[in-house]
Amino acid sequence: MAHSGGKMKELRFKKHKFPKGKKHKSKKPSKHSHSSPSPHRHSHLDEGWEPPPQSFKPTSLHSEDTQDPFYDHWDDDSTAQADYWQSEYASTSYNQPTPSAPQQTYDEWADGISAAMWEKTYGAQKRRREEAEAERERGRKKAREQVEREAREYEERKRKVEGKKLEVLRGEWAQAWVKLKSATPNGTLRKKDVSLPFVEKHSKSESITASEVEKFLLNGVGPEAKKKVLKEAMLLYHPDKFAIHKPKFKASEWDSITTLVSEIAGVLNTINAAIR
Repeated sequence: MAHSGGKMKELRFKKHKFPKGKKHKSKKPSKHSHSSPSPHRHSHLDEGWEPPPQSFKPTSLHSEDTQDPFYDHWDDDSTAQADYWQSEYASTSYNQPTPSAPQQTYDEWADGISAAMWEKTYGAQKRRREEAEAERERGRKKAREQVEREAREYEERKRKVEGKKLEVLRGEWAQAWVKLKSATPNGTLRKKDVSLPFVEKHSKSESITASEVEKFLLNGVGPEAKKKVLKEAMLLYHPDKFAIHKPKFKASEWDSITTLVSEIAGVLNTINAAIR
């Protein structure tokens, strides 16, 4: 600091001490060196700049000496490439976000709640009623099947009884014809001695029907045997052939006998025409 009327005080600076054996050398430019301007620190970003070749060092993955044989196989085998890309696609697809489910509306949500409450309150009762009704229906079905089975069994027993009865009546009918053929022609036979091909007896006003004659002669008979049975019956009741038995019957009843025989012959012709 300068004092008025006197000289400025000289400032002294502390000198740096260096370790023994080492002297501070000031860097002075060499007389023979030619300095060149250093490149800009971002000069590698300049267009067209490339790093020097020695900056590349072969790695264990890409060096020619240590290259994985998989890459050679990759180049030669198209299947390996397809498998690789397929696995990549699968893993990528698997990681895709799942689309969110559509949101329910309030009415849909309310309907779902209402249905759940109804099921909880009335569903069990409804199922019990349905099960009970199904059980009753099974019982009714079982009862119907029982009735139908009993009806079939009854009809079967009835057919067997009627079959046995027909066998007896057919036997009696055949025996009556044997007696008529062997009877003495003395005019003692009556109309009641004519053997008739039906079960029930008829009054004078009743007509003989084809169904009762067919039932008597053909019930339970096979198709081929029916023709034979009909042919034999038609010969027995043919009016001209039956006339040979006239001397055996009482003369006063012959006219009514021939009328009866002619009626039976007509019914047999009708049956024969129907089964041809």
